[in-house]
Amino acid sequence: MNNLISRLLSVGALSGALLLGASAQDVSQEYDLDAVEVLGIRPGQLTPVTKQTIKLPELKLHTTAWDVPTLLRGTPSLLITQDAGTMGGYTGFSIRGVDPSRVNITVNGVPVNDSESQAVFWANMPDFGSRLSDIVIVRGAGSSTFGAGAFGATMDMRIAIPEAEAGGSVSTYWGSYGMRRDMVHLTTGALAGNWRFGGFLSRTSGNGYRDRSGNKGFAYLLQAYKGGENYSLQLIHNLGDQHTQVAWTGANQSMIDSYGRRYNPDGLMNKGEKELSKQLFYPDQTDNYRQSHTYAILKHQPTDNFSYDVTLHYTRGKGFTREYKNERKLREYFVVPMSNKTKADLVREKYLDNHFAGGIFNAMWTGEKGRINFGLSGNHYWGDHYGILPWVDGIAKGTMTEFGPFYPNSEYYRNSSAVTGIATYLKGEWNITDHLLAYGDVMYRYSRTTMHGLSDKKSDKTGKMDVLNFDGANAPTYHFVLPKVGLNFHPSRNHSYYISYTTAAKEPNRKMFTESREYDDKGNEILPRPEYMGDLEIGTEQTWGPVSLFVNGYFMHYKDQIVPNGKLSDVGELLMVNVPKSYRAGVEMGFDWQIIKQLRLSANATLSRNRILDYTYSESVYDASWEWARLKDYKMDETPIANSPSVIANHALTWMPLDNLYIDFSGTYVGARYVDNSGYEGHRLPGYYTGSLMAKYGIDLKSHRSLDLSLQLLNLFSSSYSTYGYIYDAYSLLDKTGKEVSRGQDLRQFPAAPIHFVAGATYTF
Repeated sequence: MNNLISRLLSVGALSGALLLGASAQDVSQEYDLDAVEVLGIRPGQLTPVTKQTIKLPELKLHTTAWDVPTLLRGTPSLLITQDAGTMGGYTGFSIRGVDPSRVNITVNGVPVNDSESQAVFWANMPDFGSRLSDIVIVRGAGSSTFGAGAFGATMDMRIAIPEAEAGGSVSTYWGSYGMRRDMVHLTTGALAGNWRFGGFLSRTSGNGYRDRSGNKGFAYLLQAYKGGENYSLQLIHNLGDQHTQVAWTGANQSMIDSYGRRYNPDGLMNKGEKELSKQLFYPDQTDNYRQSHTYAILKHQPTDNFSYDVTLHYTRGKGFTREYKNERKLREYFVVPMSNKTKADLVREKYLDNHFAGGIFNAMWTGEKGRINFGLSGNHYWGDHYGILPWVDGIAKGTMTEFGPFYPNSEYYRNSSAVTGIATYLKGEWNITDHLLAYGDVMYRYSRTTMHGLSDKKSDKTGKMDVLNFDGANAPTYHFVLPKVGLNFHPSRNHSYYISYTTAAKEPNRKMFTESREYDDKGNEILPRPEYMGDLEIGTEQTWGPVSLFVNGYFMHYKDQIVPNGKLSDVGELLMVNVPKSYRAGVEMGFDWQIIKQLRLSANATLSRNRILDYTYSESVYDASWEWARLKDYKMDETPIANSPSVIANHALTWMPLDNLYIDFSGTYVGARYVDNSGYEGHRLPGYYTGSLMAKYGIDLKSHRSLDLSLQLLNLFSSSYSTYGYIYDAYSLLDKTGKEVSRGQDLRQFPAAPIHFVAGATYTF
């Protein structure tokens, strides 16, 4: 009730400020944030890195999407994943085959990647794309920025400042599989004292294509902005509240053949029942999380050649998953002694309760020949992980166990963790001649992680529940010094050539310490190692009248690269391992052609080779009667890296046959890729093409009002494909003599929806 009241008060205050703005805007002087922009967190126009600036108004001509991964479809080297088969819920993306935990993502320069998993969970940020003015993506290691180490790319999203004129918009979108989005945007315009206030309120929902994969999201953003002649102050508070049905378990081919492509096995209560009509599913198999972000950003330009910004930020997150689990070993839940092998069905809830706070300082000095940027960042994350058991089959309230009486909703594990990060950079650009720019950059990063308490995972080594003891001298601590250099030759404003060599490094994430543990031949644990990368980029950007193109070649070579091992954690996250030697090499190319005023064609493609060298792959080995299992190692000189297709291509044709009518035909081709690092054909997802047709019509109304109507057909040709997959189990089968007679696998995948639509309308006033 208190949350509902606070939301209503927020909307009421915003509406009241809108009315004040209508009378006050004529007495205020307008100032724009860009007048005091500090370029420390974003590369400049001639910085020799592979970059792309995406303006949100232009992007929305191609899509009706409201979640950020789907919104970015068509971006070079980008691959989208969806566990529900449609937009919304747990969607994600990788760039250059690099998983999302190793793509640095920031909002107005503030890190968004979770400090423990190092990923961004877009479900926790419903409808975030509607709040943005632009997105800058720098592929590869790129220019230094704060937050998680960047291997695939860095991506900075900028929240749009409130408009100088009072107004707003109301949007509603409806689509297949229950997709719905309702959004209200209001701004006061310029008030006395050069203040502006604005905000967004959104509700999103969908049933998902796959069974029981629906999602509900509520979000709001409140913003106050004050602009002066040489400064700006921006206060932002953004909250996302999501409830998503669990669809983390993929379906194997046998399930798809028997029950159809929409089948989701999560929450099955009567395990073993083969008849679909008789299968019972737990009705509250859900993930629930609320996360808020609060920023205070001051930008100041005291002189013509010096500017700086100061940012304070705080993120608060709390949530839980509720799942029905079949035949679980009760000793792992401390209901029976560790020696007991009793199993039972149960309902468990796993909680996260965390905080993330810090500060950022950037400064820029500009001279006749170049500029120098300096930055300093410090942040601290702290949080708890714990679980409770609301119900255990056959265990009544008060039942005595070795550990005392059992009570529903009692905790069965709890551990705490903290991550401290400090980073600083110094970078500069110098015009050697009028047509040659040199770039230099060095960053220092420090990271220290502590974890202590009882884990929810049983140790493969001891047979008991793991106790985390990464504290004091055992706390993983890392120091990284990361240099970057480059040159840009630009004989004219329409032609440039660049070369750069940049470095990146990253510490292991939490799951590598808790769920991807490795041991040597003597049984000693091999601790996860940080990864290092050197990235060579050579490219050009050319413009000839209505035609522009880019070509970029890259070679990313690694030491101890962190890659997916083809398995998922029990909450749907990729499990990662180190591989000593590996590389990614490729060519990215694209063009944009304004054929005539009413017709525009663009396309891009990435051709790549992604390989691990000297790799050992292990899988289970069974005898002919399936009575025993051991691990068998397959040693390979070279093998493809998981989730890394060698071809990704996109196209878009936009036609404006009438004023205010846009028709866009776009499509994406993704080549075949392996879901693990085995290179085994049975672990391979086939390539696919998916097309989209978008129509948007704008109607100009009186008094600066307008109505925009949109209709999009997605997966236009009903391609049958899966966005990603994993291996639940892989094995070899031996005959009585010990000879391998077959190899098998339980390949799980996440099928995407066939042709479906989204239609909507936006009224702007």
